[in-house]
Amino acid sequence: MLACHLTSAILSLFIFAQLAVPASATRSDGRSGLSCSHMWKVVPSPNGVHEGGNNLGGVSFVSAKDGWAVGDFGLPEGTVHTLTEHWDGSAWTVVPSPDGPSGNGDLEAVSAVATDDVWAVGHAGLATLAMRWDGSAWEIVPTPSPGGASFLADVAAFSATDVWAVGYTQSGTNATLVEHWDGSTWTVVPSPNRGSSALLAIAATSPTDVWAVGDFLGARPFARSRSTGTAPRGPSSTARTWGAVTTTSRECPRRRRATSGRSARAIPEPRPSCCIGMGSDERVNVPSGGTLSAVSAISPTAAWAVGGTWPGYAPSSMRWNGTIWRAVSTPDPGDAAGLADVEALGPANVWGVGLHAGGDRTLIEHFC
Repeated sequence: MLACHLTSAILSLFIFAQLAVPASATRSDGRSGLSCSHMWKVVPSPNGVHEGGNNLGGVSFVSAKDGWAVGDFGLPEGTVHTLTEHWDGSAWTVVPSPDGPSGNGDLEAVSAVATDDVWAVGHAGLATLAMRWDGSAWEIVPTPSPGGASFLADVAAFSATDVWAVGYTQSGTNATLVEHWDGSTWTVVPSPNRGSSALLAIAATSPTDVWAVGDFLGARPFARSRSTGTAPRGPSSTARTWGAVTTTSRECPRRRRATSGRSARAIPEPRPSCCIGMGSDERVNVPSGGTLSAVSAISPTAAWAVGGTWPGYAPSSMRWNGTIWRAVSTPDPGDAAGLADVEALGPANVWGVGLHAGGDRTLIEHFC
């Protein structure tokens, strides 16, 4: 199986990384209520209460008619607030979501276990932020925030009593942060570091084979950690161990800041795209001229990756057929738009979310 992941950190870093197929709830391969013609289409998506500074960074589906996208929106005075949107099979709608105690909130990722069990993570100011959808409302669930500042970048939910979140802390230097939900409490699980390190994404093949990826300052090679062994439920679940895994070194592309109005968005500089083969750690060539932001693998012969291409930065997507990656025409709404995350419910039922960086508006596209 092949998988790759190029994710943006809160530190405005881009990395190449490998992700396994998520092992959360079984995904439906049914079609949504939209008409299908085997091509990408822009699907109308709402913004927050202010038509500016809107961004979607994560997407997850329970079924073809039950999906979530999360991100943030900004207000003119400079505050940032959580943004959650729900797909009911016919339209995306904004669902009210709380901010952290600081009055700010930014959601980076979402993972759906069931219709009444969805997790979203990010940060509120300089503290971690996690919230849970119970079928009727979002509720903040307390999470540890060690160090001077703590951020959660991704989440993988397996059941109501087994959820992992990863990120990093800042206290002089960066350090990896891994937290686990056992059904009652979030706890920090020790994780290795290699210099100033950050974990930016997580995926798994099973609850006992969990992979987290990120980078460390310096040469910034690929970095991976994994959870091994089984553990009983409850507090003893923190006995699970994480070990560093040696990976191929490759320098990360840098990012520049692009300012639009009162908000600033990080825009990746041009760099050829690449993926990494999970079995042999080999580089697999893909069409170049942009960046890859996320990947969703369905099987060894079916996977999708999304991101943006240059010049001008426009949404892009690629499809893996088991032999080669091929670029797939992706609608460009203009305004320096790009896709940040992708969820493939089936080989021809794929969702991508992101933003119009120039217009500060949400962007959702659907392939079917």
